[in-house]
Amino acid sequence: MYGLPKIHKNEVPLRHILSMSGSLQHELSKWFSEIIEPGIKEFSGNCIVESFHFAATMQELNCNSQTNFLCSFGVTNLYTNVPIDETIQIYADMLYRRTLTPPTFSENIFLELIELVTKSVCLMFNDVMYQQIDGVAMGNLLGANIFLGFQESLVLTRVFRPFRYWLYVDDTFAIFKYHDEVSDFFLNLNSLNTALKFTMDDSLPFLDVLVERTGNRFSTTLYRKPTFTGLYINWDSFAPIRRKMSLIKTLIHRALVICLTNKPDKEFKKIADILAKNGFPEDIISKHIRQALAKFYTYPLSWFYQ
Repeated sequence: MYGLPKIHKNEVPLRHILSMSGSLQHELSKWFSEIIEPGIKEFSGNCIVESFHFAATMQELNCNSQTNFLCSFGVTNLYTNVPIDETIQIYADMLYRRTLTPPTFSENIFLELIELVTKSVCLMFNDVMYQQIDGVAMGNLLGANIFLGFQESLVLTRVFRPFRYWLYVDDTFAIFKYHDEVSDFFLNLNSLNTALKFTMDDSLPFLDVLVERTGNRFSTTLYRKPTFTGLYINWDSFAPIRRKMSLIKTLIHRALVICLTNKPDKEFKKIADILAKNGFPEDIISKHIRQALAKFYTYPLSWFYQ
């Protein structure tokens, strides 16, 4: 296990990463992922796939500027606080006591195997060997997503649903019809389970997309964290030219899709400045921007979300 510093937070805490690639537990958890996939879909109806999906969804929404309130929620230290025994029971109930087709082996075998994946993980940190008996680390494919999805489904089905609600791992984005619903929903989230501590944020970047209200519509722009350095592959670096060209196209396509309803001109200027600082020739940058805009006026809107 190693830690990556969260330099954008106070006191620079570490994000714990468990390197499990190639291990017995990692291979077994990949096999388990296929078995439990039908059940996970029951708790993933609110999941957003990626930034383009979220931006397209927001751009299509109508809003009432007087009664729609936007808010985002996050879970503090989700992975290390996941209660393993409770999560295993959620798996077992989902597969053997619902309408889903159960696996071809018995529940006892299932429990034995999943405990091997989640509670028998050995790891080394600072040259000391440990065994993880509770919580999961990033790198383990089982645990956090289904536990959080199950808990949030209790609020969404038994209490009330916001006007819109989206989830991506441990971050959520919600739209409420009335302001009073925000605090009530937040209190219900924090009363779900002692292992979950939700925080509420009035700023609205979600999946690197910043949502803004424009009249009765929502517009989206790119969001960059304060720690963004603008450092990409340098034009003079010893790397294939296709990688450098792909970087230009990727940044331009991303800006065009996410800023589609908010005039991407400013974002193109930022991209040009960032790439120029990395040594990219101005004429090549301008050429790719012109080509992207030509396609924008030629192809249907759906093409840009592919």
